[in-house]
Amino acid sequence: MRKSLQIETRLHNLVLNNPADSYEDFREICNRIQHSNAKYAGEYVQTLYDPLFWDSTDIFCFKNLNEILTSICNKTIKRYLEDKDFRKNFKFSKSLEKLIDIDPGYKKYFPMARYDIFYTTPSNYKLCEINTDGTSAMNETNTLEKIFLESKIIKFLKNYYRIKYYELFNSWLRELLVIYKEFGGNNKPNIAIIDFEGLGTHEEFITFQKCFKENGYNTIIADPRELVYENDVLYYKDFAIDLIYRRAVTKEVEKRIEDIKPLIDAYRNKDVCMVGPFRSQIIHSKVFFAVIKNKNLNDYLSAEEKEFVKKYIPETYIFDREEHLIKAKKEKDSFVLKPFDKYSAKGVFVGKNYSDSEWEKIANDCFEKDDYLLQEFCSPPQKEYIVFNDKEPQLEKYNSTLGLFIYNEKFKGLYSRIGKNLVIGGSVGYKVLPNFIVK
Repeated sequence: MRKSLQIETRLHNLVLNNPADSYEDFREICNRIQHSNAKYAGEYVQTLYDPLFWDSTDIFCFKNLNEILTSICNKTIKRYLEDKDFRKNFKFSKSLEKLIDIDPGYKKYFPMARYDIFYTTPSNYKLCEINTDGTSAMNETNTLEKIFLESKIIKFLKNYYRIKYYELFNSWLRELLVIYKEFGGNNKPNIAIIDFEGLGTHEEFITFQKCFKENGYNTIIADPRELVYENDVLYYKDFAIDLIYRRAVTKEVEKRIEDIKPLIDAYRNKDVCMVGPFRSQIIHSKVFFAVIKNKNLNDYLSAEEKEFVKKYIPETYIFDREEHLIKAKKEKDSFVLKPFDKYSAKGVFVGKNYSDSEWEKIANDCFEKDDYLLQEFCSPPQKEYIVFNDKEPQLEKYNSTLGLFIYNEKFKGLYSRIGKNLVIGGSVGYKVLPNFIVK
């Protein structure tokens, strides 16, 4: 039996045979979460007494997946930048096209990403979406992993297994500095983490700021509307900024483009190194799936990459043809409707969740909007997890999704969410589970 399955079975048996001790241990975990900064949208994250364990077979799969998907992403972005006819397929606004065309001053098209997948086994998974814009959740998963490592159950299991997790803050700082050096920075940079006030995951920004400061880098958190550009220097108040970690998502940037002219001008003139280039939007947009699935458009991919797309990328169509509307209505349970670019699972409709009449209305409404995709519905993997009902442990089924953090094209960590719904994201109920590598 694989190590990941072995330790999971052992944990379940331990809990079911020691209900009182397990419940008290879980209560202590929950108490520590309530005294941490593991929050999303102002609420403390919820979890179960059931960490996820991954072994070398899983990690090998994740690294291979990253290698081929990153190659596909890079080739698509390169094609977009070089071929004006090809870029029309993405239906970006003129203002966004201008932002994408700005050369950031370094080679990586998307320095940070999270590939979200429905993962069952190394040979059985589907890509759910790609997040390269305001990628988040490092704080949620790392905080839980630290808390669980101090729990009685993990301390006991560490007598038999080597258990570790992927650290996501110092590792990101190292990659930021690699990019800054490539940009031409030869000093110790002043760093700004930027997002629009009230929109980002502020607790996570604070954790990044603390990490950067502990490593000796002056760091501020700023709203991009508060920046000033004078004498070739970008300022926040009297703080001169050398390096920006952009968390403000591109869709929000577009809405406020007139309010952040100093930032855009400094970025265009290469007077500041902004990590989070706008050209990452090419693969962040869900239109990317429709493009690479289209045999008339993906001729730039290798035979191996085309096979990967065929096997692991769900069928995706830009929802703009009458035939798509007919197909969606006729095969309701086979499809999901998604907007081109929204986050936290907003505006996502799964056919299985609605009656025929409800789905028909939703499909008609989405068809009129010109910014929706029709995508093959892929069932999230489902398995049993430990829950406590009246202090008694029992096994209960949840759906799951797994995120792979990619820093500078390297696999660097994991983020797991579970839920009862078919959509598992920030705008619907979900729980976060810690991820451990086991040997």
